[in-house]
Amino acid sequence: MEKTEVVGSEGVVQDMARRRCAGRNASGKRCGRSPQPNGWCWMCDPNITDEQRKAARSRGGQNTAKITALMAAMREQTANIDVKLDTPADMTRLLEATTRALLAGIIQPRTAAALTGLVNSAAKIVELAVEQSLLEELERERSR
Repeated sequence: MEKTEVVGSEGVVQDMARRRCAGRNASGKRCGRSPQPNGWCWMCDPNITDEQRKAARSRGGQNTAKITALMAAMREQTANIDVKLDTPADMTRLLEATTRALLAGIIQPRTAAALTGLVNSAAKIVELAVEQSLLEELERERSR
């Protein structure tokens, strides 16, 4: 096990043991991957045959291709979504949809954060427009 120092939440330095795979590479250096419960990473595990590894890589490639195609189709569809942020109700609907998508694992936290930032910006714009409208109304009343 490799020892590393980690600063905890209260600023206290703690020792954490990082488990490493028992395997070695061609030059004899330790494998740096995280091990399974048996002490070996999936790539170094002597109980897994080369045929199993090859089949898994093939499946992984197929899955990646399917995911890439699905994401491309989703991008095409979402590019045409009409997003309204004119009213607080519109903003609330978008934030609720974002929350549901985040909790369902459909979007990443950074995407949810970006959408929340856009809603916050839209809210500020609406707020400024209301303030400007009120100021204009006050000026009209004063000039009467």
